[in-house]
Amino acid sequence: MESSTVSSSFTLNLIEGACQAGHDTDTLLLNSNISPALLQQPGSRVTYLQQSKLSLALMELMQDEMMGLLDRPIKPHTFKMLAYGAINAKTVGDAIKIWEQATKVLDIGLQMSVQYDEQQAYCTVRQEYPGQMKNAYAVEHCLFTYHRMLCWLADQMIPIAAVELEYSKPDYAEEYRRLFINAPIRYDCERSKIVFSRRVLAVKNIRDFTQLKEFLRQMPLNMFSTHYDALHFSAKIRQWLERCLIKNNQLPDIIQTAEHFQSQPQTLRRTLAKEGITFKEIKSATQRDFAIDLINNEQKSVEAMAFELGFSERAAFIRAFKRWTGLTPLAYRKLSQASAENN
Repeated sequence: MESSTVSSSFTLNLIEGACQAGHDTDTLLLNSNISPALLQQPGSRVTYLQQSKLSLALMELMQDEMMGLLDRPIKPHTFKMLAYGAINAKTVGDAIKIWEQATKVLDIGLQMSVQYDEQQAYCTVRQEYPGQMKNAYAVEHCLFTYHRMLCWLADQMIPIAAVELEYSKPDYAEEYRRLFINAPIRYDCERSKIVFSRRVLAVKNIRDFTQLKEFLRQMPLNMFSTHYDALHFSAKIRQWLERCLIKNNQLPDIIQTAEHFQSQPQTLRRTLAKEGITFKEIKSATQRDFAIDLINNEQKSVEAMAFELGFSERAAFIRAFKRWTGLTPLAYRKLSQASAENN
Protein backbone atom coordinates (compact mmCIF):
# COMPACT_ATOMS: atom_id res chain seq x y z
CA MET A 1 0.00 0.00 0.00
CA GLU A 2 1.17 3.54 -0.73
CA SER A 3 0.84 4.52 2.94
CA SER A 4 3.50 1.98 3.98
CA THR A 5 6.52 3.79 5.35
CA VAL A 6 10.28 3.60 5.80
CA SER A 7 12.54 5.33 8.29
CA SER A 8 13.49 8.90 7.41
CA SER A 9 17.11 7.77 7.84
CA PHE A 10 16.82 6.31 4.34
CA THR A 11 15.71 9.68 3.01
CA LEU A 12 18.56 11.52 4.72
CA ASN A 13 21.01 9.07 3.16
CA LEU A 14 19.27 9.41 -0.19
CA ILE A 15 19.83 13.18 -0.38
CA GLU A 16 23.42 13.10 0.88
CA GLY A 17 24.90 13.13 -2.62
CA ALA A 18 22.78 16.13 -3.60
CA CYS A 19 23.76 17.94 -0.40
CA GLN A 20 27.45 17.41 -1.10
CA ALA A 21 26.97 18.69 -4.66
CA GLY A 22 25.46 21.92 -3.29
CA HIS A 23 21.87 21.41 -4.46
CA ASP A 24 18.84 22.90 -2.70
CA THR A 25 17.60 19.73 -1.04
CA ASP A 26 14.89 21.51 0.96
CA THR A 27 13.08 22.41 -2.27
CA LEU A 28 13.49 18.84 -3.55
CA LEU A 29 11.98 17.51 -0.33
CA LEU A 30 9.08 19.96 -0.34
CA ASN A 31 8.28 19.11 -3.96
CA SER A 32 8.08 15.47 -2.88
CA ASN A 33 5.70 16.40 -0.03
CA ILE A 34 8.38 15.74 2.59
CA SER A 35 8.89 18.27 5.36
CA PRO A 36 12.60 19.08 5.87
CA ALA A 37 11.86 19.90 9.52
CA LEU A 38 10.11 16.59 10.12
CA LEU A 39 12.96 14.74 8.44
CA GLN A 40 15.29 15.87 11.23
CA GLN A 41 13.19 14.08 13.84
CA PRO A 42 14.81 10.68 14.62
CA GLY A 43 11.52 8.76 14.66
CA SER A 44 9.92 10.33 11.58
CA ARG A 45 8.89 8.22 8.61
CA VAL A 46 8.42 8.69 4.86
CA THR A 47 5.89 6.90 2.69
CA TYR A 48 6.96 4.74 -0.23
CA LEU A 49 5.29 7.21 -2.59
CA GLN A 50 7.21 10.18 -1.15
CA GLN A 51 10.52 8.30 -1.28
CA SER A 52 9.87 7.30 -4.89
CA LYS A 53 9.02 10.86 -5.97
CA LEU A 54 12.18 12.13 -4.33
CA SER A 55 14.32 9.46 -6.03
CA LEU A 56 13.00 10.41 -9.47
CA ALA A 57 13.59 14.12 -8.79
CA LEU A 58 17.18 13.47 -7.67
CA MET A 59 17.96 11.33 -10.72
CA GLU A 60 16.61 14.03 -13.02
CA LEU A 61 18.41 16.87 -11.27
CA MET A 62 21.79 15.14 -11.04
CA GLN A 63 21.55 13.14 -14.28
CA ASP A 64 22.79 10.23 -12.22
CA GLU A 65 20.83 7.05 -11.51
CA MET A 66 22.70 6.65 -8.22
CA MET A 67 21.89 10.24 -7.20
CA GLY A 68 25.46 11.24 -6.37
CA LEU A 69 26.00 8.36 -3.94
CA LEU A 70 28.91 6.81 -5.84
CA ASP A 71 32.31 8.28 -6.65
CA ARG A 72 31.22 8.69 -10.27
CA PRO A 73 27.73 9.11 -11.79
CA ILE A 74 25.75 6.37 -13.49
CA LYS A 75 24.28 7.83 -16.67
CA PRO A 76 20.49 8.03 -17.19
CA HIS A 77 18.90 4.92 -18.76
CA THR A 78 21.68 2.61 -17.55
CA PHE A 79 19.24 0.55 -15.49
CA LYS A 80 16.93 0.44 -18.51
CA MET A 81 19.75 -1.05 -20.60
CA LEU A 82 20.48 -3.65 -17.93
CA ALA A 83 16.78 -4.51 -17.73
CA TYR A 84 16.48 -4.90 -21.50
CA GLY A 85 19.50 -7.18 -21.45
CA ALA A 86 18.00 -9.36 -18.72
CA ILE A 87 14.66 -9.74 -20.52
CA ASN A 88 16.39 -12.01 -23.04
CA ALA A 89 17.59 -14.36 -20.31
CA LYS A 90 16.00 -17.80 -20.07
CA THR A 91 16.60 -18.13 -16.32
CA VAL A 92 17.43 -16.05 -13.27
CA GLY A 93 20.99 -17.37 -13.46
CA ASP A 94 21.30 -16.22 -17.07
CA ALA A 95 20.06 -12.74 -16.10
CA ILE A 96 22.73 -12.50 -13.41
CA LYS A 97 25.42 -13.48 -15.94
CA ILE A 98 24.15 -10.87 -18.40
CA TRP A 99 24.35 -8.17 -15.72
CA GLU A 100 27.82 -9.32 -14.73
CA GLN A 101 29.07 -8.95 -18.31
CA ALA A 102 27.13 -5.74 -18.98
CA THR A 103 28.56 -3.89 -15.98
CA LYS A 104 32.05 -4.66 -17.28
CA VAL A 105 31.28 -3.44 -20.81
CA LEU A 106 29.26 -0.34 -19.85
CA ASP A 107 32.03 1.02 -17.59
CA ILE A 108 29.56 2.41 -15.06
CA GLY A 109 31.91 2.17 -12.12
CA LEU A 110 29.75 -0.46 -10.47
CA GLN A 111 30.61 -4.13 -10.86
CA MET A 112 28.21 -7.02 -10.33
CA SER A 113 29.68 -10.48 -9.97
CA VAL A 114 28.53 -13.93 -8.91
CA GLN A 115 30.37 -16.83 -7.30
CA TYR A 116 29.06 -20.29 -6.46
CA ASP A 117 29.64 -23.19 -4.17
CA GLU A 118 27.70 -26.47 -4.08
CA GLN A 119 24.77 -24.98 -2.18
CA GLN A 120 24.66 -21.23 -2.72
CA ALA A 121 25.16 -18.35 -5.15
CA TYR A 122 26.85 -15.15 -3.89
CA CYS A 123 25.91 -12.03 -5.85
CA THR A 124 28.28 -9.17 -5.07
CA VAL A 125 27.97 -5.46 -5.86
CA ARG A 126 31.11 -3.34 -5.58
CA GLN A 127 32.72 -0.20 -6.94
CA GLU A 128 35.11 -0.82 -9.80
CA TYR A 129 37.29 2.18 -9.04
CA PRO A 130 39.25 3.14 -5.91
CA GLY A 131 37.31 4.80 -3.12
CA GLN A 132 34.31 3.86 -1.06
CA MET A 133 30.59 4.16 -1.60
CA LYS A 134 29.56 7.44 -0.01
CA ASN A 135 26.96 5.98 2.31
CA ALA A 136 25.06 2.86 3.22
CA TYR A 137 22.08 3.73 1.05
CA ALA A 138 24.12 3.13 -2.11
CA VAL A 139 24.78 -0.44 -0.99
CA GLU A 140 21.20 -1.03 0.14
CA HIS A 141 19.78 0.43 -3.04
CA CYS A 142 21.93 -1.75 -5.31
CA LEU A 143 21.24 -5.01 -3.46
CA PHE A 144 17.55 -4.27 -3.00
CA THR A 145 17.08 -3.39 -6.69
CA TYR A 146 19.08 -6.46 -7.73
CA HIS A 147 16.80 -8.75 -5.72
CA ARG A 148 13.48 -7.15 -6.70
CA MET A 149 14.38 -7.23 -10.39
CA LEU A 150 15.06 -10.97 -10.15
CA CYS A 151 11.72 -11.45 -8.38
CA TRP A 152 9.98 -9.58 -11.18
CA LEU A 153 11.64 -11.64 -13.91
CA ALA A 154 10.55 -14.88 -12.23
CA ASP A 155 7.19 -13.48 -11.04
CA GLN A 156 7.78 -15.01 -7.64
CA MET A 157 9.55 -14.24 -4.41
CA ILE A 158 13.21 -15.26 -4.67
CA PRO A 159 14.15 -16.36 -1.13
CA ILE A 160 17.25 -14.66 0.30
CA ALA A 161 19.54 -16.92 2.32
CA ALA A 162 21.53 -13.98 3.73
CA VAL A 163 22.62 -10.40 3.09
CA GLU A 164 26.22 -9.38 3.81
CA LEU A 165 27.04 -5.69 4.23
CA GLU A 166 30.44 -4.02 4.31
CA TYR A 167 29.48 -1.55 7.03
CA SER A 168 28.42 -1.67 10.67
CA LYS A 169 24.83 -2.14 11.78
CA PRO A 170 22.95 1.18 11.31
CA ASP A 171 20.42 2.54 13.79
CA TYR A 172 17.60 1.80 11.33
CA ALA A 173 18.59 -1.85 10.80
CA GLU A 174 15.10 -2.95 11.83
CA GLU A 175 13.91 -1.68 8.42
CA TYR A 176 15.94 -4.35 6.66
CA ARG A 177 13.44 -7.01 7.68
CA ARG A 178 10.93 -5.66 5.16
CA LEU A 179 13.41 -4.57 2.49
CA PHE A 180 15.18 -7.93 2.45
CA ILE A 181 12.18 -10.10 3.37
CA ASN A 182 13.36 -11.10 6.87
CA ALA A 183 16.69 -12.46 5.61
CA PRO A 184 19.59 -12.79 8.07
CA ILE A 185 21.88 -9.72 7.87
CA ARG A 186 25.63 -9.88 8.49
CA TYR A 187 27.57 -6.66 9.07
CA ASP A 188 31.20 -5.55 8.72
CA CYS A 189 31.80 -8.03 5.91
CA GLU A 190 34.56 -7.77 3.31
CA ARG A 191 32.07 -7.28 0.45
CA SER A 192 28.41 -6.41 0.15
CA LYS A 193 26.47 -9.30 -1.34
CA ILE A 194 23.15 -11.07 -1.43
CA VAL A 195 23.13 -14.84 -1.02
CA PHE A 196 20.66 -17.25 -2.65
CA SER A 197 20.24 -20.99 -2.84
CA ARG A 198 21.97 -22.19 -5.99
CA ARG A 199 18.63 -23.71 -7.07
CA VAL A 200 17.35 -20.17 -7.66
CA LEU A 201 19.57 -19.85 -10.73
CA ALA A 202 17.42 -22.37 -12.62
CA VAL A 203 14.15 -20.45 -12.05
CA LYS A 204 12.61 -19.44 -15.39
CA ASN A 205 12.29 -15.87 -16.63
CA ILE A 206 8.65 -15.57 -17.72
CA ARG A 207 8.61 -11.88 -18.71
CA ASP A 208 8.47 -10.24 -22.14
CA PHE A 209 9.22 -6.80 -23.63
CA THR A 210 5.66 -5.50 -23.25
CA GLN A 211 5.67 -6.31 -19.54
CA LEU A 212 9.12 -4.77 -19.17
CA LYS A 213 7.94 -1.44 -20.60
CA GLU A 214 5.16 -1.27 -18.01
CA PHE A 215 7.56 -2.31 -15.25
CA LEU A 216 9.98 0.48 -16.14
CA ARG A 217 7.13 3.00 -16.35
CA GLN A 218 6.21 2.32 -12.73
CA MET A 219 9.76 2.57 -11.39
CA PRO A 220 10.82 3.03 -8.62
CA LEU A 221 7.54 2.81 -6.66
CA ASN A 222 6.92 -0.75 -7.80
CA MET A 223 10.21 -1.78 -6.20
CA PHE A 224 8.89 -0.79 -2.78
CA SER A 225 5.30 -1.92 -3.18
CA THR A 226 5.92 -5.17 -5.03
CA HIS A 227 3.42 -7.91 -4.25
CA TYR A 228 6.10 -10.57 -3.92
CA ASP A 229 6.62 -10.02 -0.21
CA ALA A 230 2.89 -10.80 0.16
CA LEU A 231 3.84 -14.45 -0.29
CA HIS A 232 5.19 -14.36 3.25
CA PHE A 233 2.79 -15.24 6.04
CA SER A 234 3.64 -12.05 7.94
CA ALA A 235 2.61 -9.97 4.91
CA LYS A 236 -0.67 -11.88 4.59
CA ILE A 237 -1.42 -11.12 8.22
CA ARG A 238 -0.67 -7.44 7.69
CA GLN A 239 -3.02 -7.32 4.71
CA TRP A 240 -5.74 -8.96 6.83
CA LEU A 241 -5.20 -6.44 9.63
CA GLU A 242 -5.34 -3.55 7.15
CA ARG A 243 -8.67 -4.76 5.78
CA CYS A 244 -10.10 -5.11 9.28
CA LEU A 245 -8.92 -1.64 10.25
CA ILE A 246 -10.45 -0.05 7.15
CA LYS A 247 -13.74 -1.93 7.47
CA ASN A 248 -14.29 -2.03 11.24
CA ASN A 249 -11.94 0.56 12.81
CA GLN A 250 -10.63 -2.33 14.89
CA LEU A 251 -7.70 -4.70 14.80
CA PRO A 252 -8.36 -8.36 15.59
CA ASP A 253 -6.34 -10.02 18.32
CA ILE A 254 -4.13 -13.03 17.75
CA ILE A 255 -6.92 -15.50 18.55
CA GLN A 256 -9.26 -13.95 15.96
CA THR A 257 -6.43 -13.76 13.45
CA ALA A 258 -5.52 -17.41 13.96
CA GLU A 259 -9.16 -18.38 13.44
CA HIS A 260 -9.27 -16.42 10.19
CA PHE A 261 -6.23 -18.31 8.91
CA GLN A 262 -7.64 -21.62 10.18
CA SER A 263 -4.79 -21.99 12.62
CA GLN A 264 -4.05 -21.90 16.34
CA PRO A 265 -2.44 -18.91 18.11
CA GLN A 266 0.65 -20.90 19.07
CA THR A 267 1.07 -22.21 15.51
CA LEU A 268 0.71 -18.67 14.18
CA ARG A 269 3.38 -17.44 16.61
CA ARG A 270 5.79 -20.19 15.54
CA THR A 271 5.24 -19.47 11.85
CA LEU A 272 5.90 -15.77 12.37
CA ALA A 273 8.97 -16.52 14.49
CA LYS A 274 10.47 -18.35 11.51
CA GLU A 275 10.10 -15.07 9.57
CA GLY A 276 11.74 -13.12 12.39
CA ILE A 277 8.69 -11.13 13.47
CA THR A 278 5.87 -11.21 16.04
CA PHE A 279 2.15 -10.59 15.75
CA LYS A 280 2.49 -7.62 18.08
CA GLU A 281 5.11 -6.03 15.81
CA ILE A 282 2.93 -6.48 12.71
CA LYS A 283 -0.07 -4.98 14.49
CA SER A 284 1.96 -2.02 15.74
CA ALA A 285 3.49 -1.29 12.31
CA THR A 286 0.05 -1.42 10.70
CA GLN A 287 -1.37 1.11 13.16
CA ARG A 288 1.72 3.31 12.85
CA ASP A 289 1.57 3.53 9.05
CA PHE A 290 -2.18 4.16 9.05
CA ALA A 291 -1.70 6.88 11.68
CA ILE A 292 0.98 8.63 9.62
CA ASP A 293 -1.25 8.43 6.54
CA LEU A 294 -4.13 10.03 8.46
CA ILE A 295 -1.88 12.79 9.78
CA ASN A 296 -0.40 13.50 6.35
CA ASN A 297 -3.69 13.52 4.46
CA GLU A 298 -6.53 14.28 6.86
CA GLN A 299 -7.46 17.03 9.32
CA LYS A 300 -9.18 14.78 11.83
CA SER A 301 -8.98 15.29 15.57
CA VAL A 302 -6.77 13.10 17.73
CA GLU A 303 -9.91 11.48 19.14
CA ALA A 304 -11.21 10.61 15.67
CA MET A 305 -7.86 9.17 14.60
CA ALA A 306 -7.64 7.10 17.78
CA PHE A 307 -11.07 5.61 17.03
CA GLU A 308 -10.22 4.82 13.39
CA LEU A 309 -7.02 3.12 14.46
CA GLY A 310 -8.74 0.87 16.99
CA PHE A 311 -7.52 2.53 20.19
CA SER A 312 -9.84 2.49 23.17
CA GLU A 313 -8.95 6.03 24.19
CA ARG A 314 -7.16 9.17 23.04
CA ALA A 315 -4.35 8.85 25.60
CA ALA A 316 -3.45 5.32 24.47
CA PHE A 317 -3.09 6.52 20.87
CA ILE A 318 -0.90 9.47 21.89
CA ARG A 319 1.38 7.18 23.92
CA ALA A 320 1.69 4.70 21.04
CA PHE A 321 2.37 7.40 18.45
CA LYS A 322 5.04 8.98 20.63
CA ARG A 323 6.65 5.55 21.03
CA TRP A 324 6.67 5.12 17.24
CA THR A 325 7.94 8.55 16.23
CA GLY A 326 9.14 10.42 19.32
CA LEU A 327 6.41 13.05 18.77
CA THR A 328 2.76 13.52 19.66
CA PRO A 329 0.29 13.28 16.75
CA LEU A 330 -0.32 17.05 16.72
CA ALA A 331 3.41 17.88 16.84
CA TYR A 332 4.04 15.44 14.01
CA ARG A 333 1.22 17.00 11.96
CA LYS A 334 2.58 20.50 12.50
CA LEU A 335 5.99 19.52 11.15
CA SER A 336 4.58 17.36 8.36
CA GLN A 337 2.25 20.03 7.05
CA ALA A 338 5.09 22.50 6.71
CA SER A 339 5.71 20.85 3.31
CA ALA A 340 2.17 21.65 2.13
CA GLU A 341 2.34 25.25 3.38
CA ASN A 342 5.57 25.84 1.45
CA ASN A 343 4.23 24.45 -1.84
